[in-house]
Amino acid sequence: NLSVCIELPYFENFSDADHYDNDVLPKGWKSTGSNIWRTANRDQLPAVSGDYYITTTETSTPRDERAYTPFFNLQKGVTYTLAFSTHQMSTLYDEEENIRRITIIRVGAGTQQDSEFIPVTMKEISIDNPAGTWTDHAITFCPAVSGPYCFCFELEGLPYSGIAAIDDVRITSAI
Repeated sequence: NLSVCIELPYFENFSDADHYDNDVLPKGWKSTGSNIWRTANRDQLPAVSGDYYITTTETSTPRDERAYTPFFNLQKGVTYTLAFSTHQMSTLYDEEENIRRITIIRVGAGTQQDSEFIPVTMKEISIDNPAGTWTDHAITFCPAVSGPYCFCFELEGLPYSGIAAIDDVRITSAI
């Protein structure tokens, strides 16, 4: 995947039409699972910047959606920062446990846009955002081996466990 690597620093707010060669995700991004991630917006959730973000809707099956970033040629021993904003909003109330159920966003890094090649989980996010609000995150990653890497946003949760959205993905290096 070295030939398709994108230069750093990288910023994607999902609103630049030049970044697309289809209407679902920007160039280099990939989505898998029962209910894919796609570029969209909702009236009740303005984007962090621009007009769009990537999102999934609730589904009648357990959550298994994954969004993979493009590939980046990362160097061993260099610290990289993945910064992004998330919105998670529950729609499922578990009366038995008296809590709201929401999706979990698991953020990982790996060498392929395939769940079997995302061995590093860097963070799990489980925040029930009030309507229209976003939460900012910054995660560092230092690869043990140089080469092409991508980052993955994977959902986990019960059927009908709400929506998830991601905006303003920024990847930078310490050098």
